[in-house]
Amino acid sequence: VAYASRTLTPTEQRYFQIEKEALALTSASENFSNYLIGSKFLLEINHKPLIHTNFKIFG
Repeated sequence: VAYASRTLTPTEQRYFQIEKEALALTSASENFSNYLIGSKFLLEINHKPLIHTNFKIFG
């Protein structure tokens, strides 16, 4: 079991909600990269605007 959090910078606080959701995904991927590197994983989300966005996270 793991937990990670961070505070948004003043610039990040002005992001649109979809950008904040994408930021959370990339931040979590970076925080847990030790567990993810070399493994395929499925990231399931329920934020409807992001569901239809095709993006990849590269480390």
